[in-house]
Amino acid sequence: MPVGIPLFIGAQVSLGGSGDWLGFAQVDQPIVNHDQPFEERLTLPISDEQLAVLEDRRAGADLTFHVQFHVTLGYPRTDGPPLWPSSSNHDQQLLIQGGTWERLLAQTSSGFSLAIVVPVPLGQDSAAVKAGDHLRTALRKLTAGEYDDAVVSARKAIETLGSPGESEKAIVSTTKADERTLAQRSTMLRHALFNLASPAAHGDENASEIHWDRAGAMSVIAGVSTLVATWNRQ
Repeated sequence: MPVGIPLFIGAQVSLGGSGDWLGFAQVDQPIVNHDQPFEERLTLPISDEQLAVLEDRRAGADLTFHVQFHVTLGYPRTDGPPLWPSSSNHDQQLLIQGGTWERLLAQTSSGFSLAIVVPVPLGQDSAAVKAGDHLRTALRKLTAGEYDDAVVSARKAIETLGSPGESEKAIVSTTKADERTLAQRSTMLRHALFNLASPAAHGDENASEIHWDRAGAMSVIAGVSTLVATWNRQ
């Protein structure tokens, strides 16, 4: 076979075990075949959200990736029409030890952001189901760039938790900070998040000066998601 024939190498990558889809890896530039063995690097872009899922699945252990390689080669021949394309597939399991993975994460750029997986309630409890629906709506609004509406949906998720019972003022006035129970601390967090998320829905003078951007709305949604996920564990 002559050298210099265009060669395409790609791979579908998923997380071993769970099968979570990660994306399609490909070479950085066009390549051709050689008459000797050679190496090429495949690059797989991974978002912050995907990294968060990977860390959640990994839980401090090793990582296994399922890689489905696909190679396509086209070349002419003198005894008939050109063979194009000629393809081959190969599956491989790649193991990355936990220590190696952590070193790779430590080498990321300083602009790397932190993403955390927070479970959205999907249980049989009606309040939890409603809260989960509101949080998913909030995420859709966030994606659509409707940041005020995203914050309103997050506030509605808080409302599904029902009455907070003890007021924040009562907790502060009757219980020392270092003596408050988890339920009391969660109640204070609920009050704080509800107050934070309320201006988006009201037209008072102060509220009119509050404009939510993506980062702010995301912070509210993350806080409410954590509150809802832990509310019934008090």
